Amino acid sequence: MLGSPEFPLLSKEGDITIGGAFSIHSQISTPSLSFTNAPESLTCSRMNFREFRFAQTMIFAIQEINNSSSLLPDISIGYKVFDSCGSTLPSMRAVMGLINGQKRTLGKTCSRQSSVHAIIGASESSSTIVMLQISGIFQIPVISHFATCACLSNRKEYPSFFRTIPSDYYQSRALAKLLKHFGWTWVGAVRSDNDYGNNGMETFITAASQEGVCVEYSEAISRTDPRWQIARVVRVIHSGSARVLVAFLAQGEMNILLEEALKQNLTGLQWVGSESWITAGHLTTERYSGILTGSLGFTIGKTKITGLREFLLMVNPSQNPHNHLLREFWEATFGCSFQSNLNGQTQCSGSERLEDIDNPFTDVSELRISNNVYKAVYAVAHAMHNMLKCGQNDEAVNQSCNWKDNLQMKQVVKHLQRVNFTLQSGERVNFDGNGDPSATYELVNWQRNQAGDTVFVAVGSYDASLPNGKQFIMNKINKTWAAESPKRPQSVCSESCLPGFRQAVINGKPICCFSCIACAAGEISNSSSPGECSRCPLEYWSNEDHSQCVPQVIEFLSFGETMGVLLTAFSLFGASLTLVVSCVFFRFHHTPLVKASNSELSFLQLFSLTLCFLCSLTFIGRPTEWSCMLRHTAFGITFALCISCMLAKTLVVVIAFKVKGPANPVPQCSAPLQRTSVLSCTLLQVLVCVLWLTLAPPFPYKNTADATERILLECNVGSPIWFWAVLGYIGLLAVLCFILAFLARKVPDNFNEAKFITFSMLIFCAVWVTFIPAYVSSPGKFTVAVEIFAILASSFGLLFCIFAPKCYILLLKPERNTKKHMIGRNQTIPSDYYQSRALAKLLKHFGWTWVGAVRSDNDYGNNGMETFITAASQEGVCVEYSEAISRTDPRWQIARVVRVIHSGSARVLVAFLAHGEMRILIEEALKQNLTGLQWVGSESWITSGHLATERYSGILTGSLGFTFRKTKITGLREFLLMVNPSQNPHNHLLREFWEATFGCSFQSNLNGQTQCSGSERLEDIDNPFTDVSELRISNNVYKAVYSVAHAMHNMLKCGQNDEAVNQSCNWKDNLQMKQIVKHLQRVNFTLQSGERVNFDENGDPSATYELVNWQRNQAGDTVFVAVGSYDASLPNGKQFIMNKINKTWAAESPKRPQSVCSESCLPGFRQAVINGKPICCFSCIACAAGEISNSSSPGECSRCPLEYWSNEDHSQCVPQVIEFLSFGETMGVLLTAFSLFGASLTLVVSCVFFRFHHTPLVKASNSELSFLLLFSLTLCFLCSLTFIGRPTEWSCMLRHTAFGITFALCISCMLAKTLVVVIAFKAKGPANPAPLCSAPLQRISVLSCTLLQVLVCVLWLTLAPPFPYKNTANATERILLECNVGSPIWFWAVLGYIGLLAVLCFILAFLARKVPDNFNEAKFITFSMLIFCAVWVTFIPAYVSSPGKFTVAVEIFAILASSFGLLFCIFAPKCYILLLKPERNTKKHMMGRNQ
Repeated sequence: MLGSPEFPLLSKEGDITIGGAFSIHSQISTPSLSFTNAPESLTCSRMNFREFRFAQTMIFAIQEINNSSSLLPDISIGYKVFDSCGSTLPSMRAVMGLINGQKRTLGKTCSRQSSVHAIIGASESSSTIVMLQISGIFQIPVISHFATCACLSNRKEYPSFFRTIPSDYYQSRALAKLLKHFGWTWVGAVRSDNDYGNNGMETFITAASQEGVCVEYSEAISRTDPRWQIARVVRVIHSGSARVLVAFLAQGEMNILLEEALKQNLTGLQWVGSESWITAGHLTTERYSGILTGSLGFTIGKTKITGLREFLLMVNPSQNPHNHLLREFWEATFGCSFQSNLNGQTQCSGSERLEDIDNPFTDVSELRISNNVYKAVYAVAHAMHNMLKCGQNDEAVNQSCNWKDNLQMKQVVKHLQRVNFTLQSGERVNFDGNGDPSATYELVNWQRNQAGDTVFVAVGSYDASLPNGKQFIMNKINKTWAAESPKRPQSVCSESCLPGFRQAVINGKPICCFSCIACAAGEISNSSSPGECSRCPLEYWSNEDHSQCVPQVIEFLSFGETMGVLLTAFSLFGASLTLVVSCVFFRFHHTPLVKASNSELSFLQLFSLTLCFLCSLTFIGRPTEWSCMLRHTAFGITFALCISCMLAKTLVVVIAFKVKGPANPVPQCSAPLQRTSVLSCTLLQVLVCVLWLTLAPPFPYKNTADATERILLECNVGSPIWFWAVLGYIGLLAVLCFILAFLARKVPDNFNEAKFITFSMLIFCAVWVTFIPAYVSSPGKFTVAVEIFAILASSFGLLFCIFAPKCYILLLKPERNTKKHMIGRNQTIPSDYYQSRALAKLLKHFGWTWVGAVRSDNDYGNNGMETFITAASQEGVCVEYSEAISRTDPRWQIARVVRVIHSGSARVLVAFLAHGEMRILIEEALKQNLTGLQWVGSESWITSGHLATERYSGILTGSLGFTFRKTKITGLREFLLMVNPSQNPHNHLLREFWEATFGCSFQSNLNGQTQCSGSERLEDIDNPFTDVSELRISNNVYKAVYSVAHAMHNMLKCGQNDEAVNQSCNWKDNLQMKQIVKHLQRVNFTLQSGERVNFDENGDPSATYELVNWQRNQAGDTVFVAVGSYDASLPNGKQFIMNKINKTWAAESPKRPQSVCSESCLPGFRQAVINGKPICCFSCIACAAGEISNSSSPGECSRCPLEYWSNEDHSQCVPQVIEFLSFGETMGVLLTAFSLFGASLTLVVSCVFFRFHHTPLVKASNSELSFLLLFSLTLCFLCSLTFIGRPTEWSCMLRHTAFGITFALCISCMLAKTLVVVIAFKAKGPANPAPLCSAPLQRISVLSCTLLQVLVCVLWLTLAPPFPYKNTANATERILLECNVGSPIWFWAVLGYIGLLAVLCFILAFLARKVPDNFNEAKFITFSMLIFCAVWVTFIPAYVSSPGKFTVAVEIFAILASSFGLLFCIFAPKCYILLLKPERNTKKHMMGRNQ
């Protein structure tokens, strides 16, 4: 290198030479550049003791190695130390000096090796980079102890660089984490304007932004900057709003910044420093304490180097007198000079002691960077040791001697990369691939110790080798903050947003400056200052304050919510109503209405409607895979079945009424065809549903799209095509049914079911057409609710429209439930509805409550018997058996029925039979000798003359039954007798009638039969044809003909005018059947016999019957005798009338037969139904207490009215005994006696006290209070008498108030006496006289205590006074006449006040227990109050639990017991002394003194 060569400041020769570059001086003078003369050499000044210690540490380590026998044995290490002055230009000169040595080289190439084998240094990153740019060419290893720039880890640019201090990459990140940890997100930054500061700050800003920390400003300074530039930076820091300052400064820049900060009074900032100055001891002075105390920063761990301090203290200029550096160090340390008389400065002698100096050179308490120098030297030594294979074998040792010629720098670098050893301190030393050590830091805090000095306290650590999140650890140590504040400073641009708010960046400002905006719905923020609100995960939603995500409410139509409950209720109600309708239809299934309604299809439709109602329940509840598949398919199939039934019924109606005339017969529509149509229509829907479930079944899914704060748990239909196909098919069936029903609208009104089907389909279609838009637009569970509503609405529509009219007729208008009404006919015979009810009343009238029944197995018999059984149950009549027969039944079936009748216990048989069935039943009865029964018949056979023969008389004589009134038709007999085949010879019916009547034949020689001549006389024949004595049914025929004639007459307006007469001639073409029906309904005329003919709205005549009895006349023939009548038009109770005519009973008995299952119960007993038997079969159970029965056979016993009770045999109610505590009963007498005895005894004691009132004992007992107490005790005894006797209004008010006031007076007297005793003996000596307790004061205390009770009693009597009342609740057979206290509050207030006085008296008496024995009245008061309290505490539960008069007795007992207790405890001892021990009745004895 041209120019003057550089000489080392410290050097020593050795086999291996290690170079060192340290900033021994911290200030450099810049030479003037004239460009005409050679520039002056650089001058460094202001010794840096810390850096000089680093240099001496290097020498110490080399000396230690040279003295070691295990490391580099027989190899010596030399050194060359140069001054880099903390600047790049001196550093360049230093590295050139280290490489070249002291000789000038003028050749073009350098053939010699470097004068050093490794370089330790420099202390600054910029200086190190400059050195590497030159040394790197020669691959000379450089090991820095203090260069932390992250840029130096670039192995491509610096392949021979190593360091023993971690890279700033880790420190910068650690600083960012530190700021984040303390919540300092708004900081200022200042850095050295060199590689160290710039690179470190760049890495820090990047890491800080990742941690959410913003830098308000970032300023750069250099030690060479002019003062105004430094002042400007300090002003920027001063004016900033950040309260935390990150100083990434080298020591030189830190010094000049602090000086300017002092000048501008820059205080109150929290300093966060880099490792270059954070443990610089020269800054820990009082001068900078106001600024830097509380600073935080990362530094490398400190350690202890054994022997270093002793080595440093041995440094002396005498070691090398010609070494200018040592002399300069000595002069700077001791402030002296080796030159004499230099500005009055002390001359250095060289004998000064470094032990007496405390400066950065001698301070080894914080060995951090010095340790790095120590480790660097040892790293070089270990690398050389490994490279020379020292100590491994002899050859290696011999080879080491020849190392000068063979040593290669590459090998040194290679072995340095591989070093891995442990120092004596236990610290491990190695390098990673970039030549960096492991990055571990201590977090130090500048604190004051007890002496007031600033010390570095480790408050945390950072280890970059640990996983993220575990690298930064804080110790539980108190920290000192800026300005020595105990509270951590805040440094934020904007305060942290509360949970539930997010940060919104303010335009033009860093991200740390923000406004807080509430999180949107479904978003949360729960960290201290989030940048954005985080969206809640799927199936979660934000809570009210948006601080946390809570599970979204899963919404579905549940059974628990109101809407679910209502829909479930309507569904179950609909199903139940349908079942009720089914039961009604089943109950009346034999009636014409049910049969005309196509009972099989009706029951199937009711079954499907029940399923329709119930299928809506599958839509409610949490959707599952099965419920989703079930709900829509069940709905589709059940509705398809329902509409299919209606379609089949409509087809039946249309086909049935398709006929328009005799030439157009009714097409066949059989039951199998109806079943096939229903099955086929339903199976088609089933097929669609099966395909749906197979190809794309519905499934549950969570819908989060249509709602935000909740999850809609729905059933996805899988395939909308199949869903609408199911609905569409139901709609197709409904429309088809509606069209067919509409076409059948002209069916006659009496049987126009098509009209109701039309309305039901109209409602059905309207509901489901409305359903579609509502279903599509409804959200969430309301979609399901709409579908359920449509199901229920359409189901109710179908149920009410189809079945409500029928149920109305079946239940409320049974008279219209007839075949005649169904087919629109009028009749002149009353409906069996009335006959059946009349028969039930007949049985009830005669007391026949247990009957058998037999009927024709046809509409007549089945409907009539059904009505009869219903009416009979209403009348209390039970049917033992009900058998049906038909004339077509086999004989064994008829025989079976007769055996049932024969074996039954009922003696009355109701026979609702037609002629044919009656005849075959009677024949079988003759064979089985069925006699002794009372027959009750229907009108069809009860007046049949062909049964009133001698053959059947043994069975039927005595029969009863209702029939129509008989009448006489003038001319009918003559007309009948004129009937002859000659009237119409070709009429086969007339010929057959003639042959049957006369037993002849118009055909000759037919089996020997007589030939009819036609001249036979009907007058000679007596048969039902010629018998007009019982014209009943014939009269109905007569009336029917006349009804038609009158209807036609009225319709054709015959006889009103000529036009009407002329118009009647054209009737054949214009006659309308509806008009005939209309006019028939209106007919109202009178026959010649005087009988009125008309029809009600059901086409029935008025229901009037005669009750006939089969009796024998004198000739022995059976005749029908009218014994009563029934007129349904009369009010209930007057309809059935019996004539006063003797009746014939079964088997011609004169005595009415009995037919009951159980005999009537006697009075005092009730009927109890026997399980499994009808209500007419019962056992008799005695009535309960308080109940009676006096009717002949009551169902239940009746309860006696209030204040009445049942007698012994429970046949009648008698007045209850009124119970109260009277003077006449034993308990009343005893209590009265004790009361009077107590009062008398008290009067005796009063007399004794009055007799001895002058004696000391009576006087000492406070005679006035004693007499008042005895008076009150007398009243207490006497007040108990008010509780005995019949309670009246005055006695009820008197008893409790008298008791309360007298006892209050009594206890008040005792309280006053106790107070007197306590006060009298309060004096403890002559100096403490007893307080005054005069007689007036005693009277006032007694009076006030008593008056307070009087006031309570007056208020009680005014507001809610006691009153007598009859207690019937606590006793059954008697009335407890008691006094009601009116208000329990006032009652217990009176008792409570007495108790309060007693307790107070007891406490005072107990406190006075130490009064001298001779006069210890307090002791007796204590005992008396103890007894009093015990009595009344025991009284309360006894009073509450005692019934009736015992309640009063308990209260009297408590009064007497407490009164006797007071009397005996207080006065018995005194009377004992007065009467039996008069010698103790002296003042001396009272005072208890001896004299």
